[in-house]
Amino acid sequence: MLLNRLRAMEWMQRCEVDVMIASSPVNVQYLTDFQLWVTNVFRRYMVSPGDSDARLPLYAVLTSQGETSLVVHQECELNAADLWVKQRYVYGADAEEDATMDTWSPIQVAESSEAFQRSWNRYNTANEALANVFRDNDLGSARIGIEASGMTGEDLEAIKDALPNAQIRDSSTLFRLIRMVKSAEEQKRLKAAASIAETAALESLKLAQPHRSFQEIIQSYREQLARDGADLDHFAFSAQGTGMATEIDYRLSEREVSLIDFGCVYKNYYSDAGLTLVLGEPDQRTRDIYRTLNECVTSAAELLRPGMLAADVQAHMANVFASAEIKNEFPHGHGLGLDVRDYPILVPDNGRRIKDECVDLPANLPLEEGMLLNLEAPVLGIGNRAFQLEQTYLVTPTGGEPITNRDLANPFVVG
Repeated sequence: MLLNRLRAMEWMQRCEVDVMIASSPVNVQYLTDFQLWVTNVFRRYMVSPGDSDARLPLYAVLTSQGETSLVVHQECELNAADLWVKQRYVYGADAEEDATMDTWSPIQVAESSEAFQRSWNRYNTANEALANVFRDNDLGSARIGIEASGMTGEDLEAIKDALPNAQIRDSSTLFRLIRMVKSAEEQKRLKAAASIAETAALESLKLAQPHRSFQEIIQSYREQLARDGADLDHFAFSAQGTGMATEIDYRLSEREVSLIDFGCVYKNYYSDAGLTLVLGEPDQRTRDIYRTLNECVTSAAELLRPGMLAADVQAHMANVFASAEIKNEFPHGHGLGLDVRDYPILVPDNGRRIKDECVDLPANLPLEEGMLLNLEAPVLGIGNRAFQLEQTYLVTPTGGEPITNRDLANPFVVG
């Protein structure tokens, strides 16, 4: 289960919310484990010409007692066969016609699982199905937090009309706050993603040599990710200290010092890491700069303890750069999970608020045990060189614990 259920219950009680409705694929997956590629890529105009570019409807409902329901299109229901969520409400078919069917043949999807039986809760539209979730669970007058940012205004108004006695508030930000602290399953997936990406990157970069196209290295990285069941998210590089790229057919120079930023997606969870590639023996200036990056990241990791403010961690990183007279660069940090960047974001305090109709907090969030945070120290251009060091840490009472064993003390030297 991806859902950090206890944390969700605590936040719902704190915000006086009886029910939460997720409407985006990422938060539906968080509440139910349901994921299918079409829910991310299909838009309404793709099946109904002239319609909007909004996603096709998809909902998950979580009650304050921890009960979860899924509202899904009939063509996607089979993908819920192995889910722990059994309350499925299906839309997109002729509900009256389906109701006349005496039985459906169960489908054995795996020897170890129960046979999949199609849901009898079938409705014509998604909003009709969602309304029946509330009727069946006697929630018609509940206090509801809804992910309004993942919905069209028309759908939101239809839900309000169907639940006239409910108190409905936007909870789009509340979902992000709940997802900050990772469940055991999330931590397992994030650690696996980081390990897969790191192994693939280090092996692929052994191919680096003068005049070799970086696209050959990226192709090797893709292939190794696939062998371990992961998909490419990114593999970015710099070219002689100029910017960052992924697509150009750049060929490495004789004495390249290149920023490398790489990541993958494993079971829908993101990894994100970075290192510095050096062709040939690094000179003293290169070693000095990289040593600063290592100090920046590893010393900041010691601060990743519950209660530390996000901006204070970034301030420490910035001070390390300033002490080494590295200017106009931006060391920082961020969470990651089902998105490549989750809250908290470790940047200077901008004075803004993180809020919706359920929560209102300073953007400078305190760290919590169980967060997985990236610390990254990029230097995009000093002369013809660019540098990067990025690692993921688990927040613990004694400081950040790296989730892989990669050697951070030295750049990745080839040749």
